[in-house]
Amino acid sequence: MNRLEMLKKSNNPILTCYLPGGDPLLLQNQSEIYVDCGVDVFEVGIPTVDPFMDGKLVSDSMSRAIKSGVTTEKIANEGRMIRETYDNAAVVMMGYQDILFTDLIDEQGNAGFDGFIQVGVDSYDQDRLSHHDVYGIEFIPQKNFEESLERAHTALGYVFLQAASGQTGLSQTFDMSNKERVRCLKEYGVDVPILLGFGISNPDQVKMAMDCGADGVVIGSACIAKALEGEKALTDFLKNVRGALDGR
Repeated sequence: MNRLEMLKKSNNPILTCYLPGGDPLLLQNQSEIYVDCGVDVFEVGIPTVDPFMDGKLVSDSMSRAIKSGVTTEKIANEGRMIRETYDNAAVVMMGYQDILFTDLIDEQGNAGFDGFIQVGVDSYDQDRLSHHDVYGIEFIPQKNFEESLERAHTALGYVFLQAASGQTGLSQTFDMSNKERVRCLKEYGVDVPILLGFGISNPDQVKMAMDCGADGVVIGSACIAKALEGEKALTDFLKNVRGALDGR
């Protein structure tokens, strides 16, 4: 069974954390830290030269990965290894419009990942990937939210609802108007988990996201920032985030 489907059926709050594919400054044991701290979904980022939706922390990470000579094939293998090593970890591949996710399927027809999210396209090849038990993640922006409602119904894995306008990055504030957007999605009949992401940088904001009715959160820039500080900083941060999600 697709592990995103298993998470959906568990009804537990979902913690998705960004893992920068190929970044040489990545902690050697970052995947292990993620699992030990209760991360449910690894969002493995495939670098691109123009990450227009991402702020400095993510774009700098992608630049380092590209300069290191990492290939998409190597990142796909990293995602496959994570999924093979950790029985309950779901893997979502994240890329921009220059990525063809069907190219990540191996010669035996194995995907090695549970879902995909693609930035910069109006539609994606969900039908072909569904044959490999891979679920599409639908990104719903704040801008033109109402026009994007129909797209939310195409998500098989979960809906990634933009919690803050602009690019990814750290934020000291949280927009409580997300509560209305979450309510609107659920009233519209979206039956997959709704996760809030963009700018979520501390446990208090995680609690506010849950107060908005979200089924979980997506954290990217803050994970990179803490990893650059070291293993302890990342571990402490994720444990506090997991506790906030679980109401502890």
